[in-house]
Amino acid sequence: MYLHAAHAAHAPNAAITEEMKAYQSEQASANTGGSKTIKGNVVRVEYDDFVVKEKNGKEVRVHTDRTTQVIGQLKQGDRIEAEIDAQDRALWIRSFPE
Repeated sequence: MYLHAAHAAHAPNAAITEEMKAYQSEQASANTGGSKTIKGNVVRVEYDDFVVKEKNGKEVRVHTDRTTQVIGQLKQGDRIEAEIDAQDRALWIRSFPE
């Protein structure tokens, strides 16, 4: 079956392709030096967010989503390390020994 270009945007494969492009763009943005690594203690967990208290006393809300690589089971009280982007979204997060 041939799809005219005007109808291609409505095809399921076109939607998946656009989603993949958006994801790749987000990842590219996240990896262009706008990320930083934080370490601290998990003060509380709220849905997909970890509230982390850094050594300097500052609390940072770290958001996780389907793209975040979560290493291990993390819970309140754990010491963690995470790489976060400019929007405080975790690229990866893991337990960190004291």
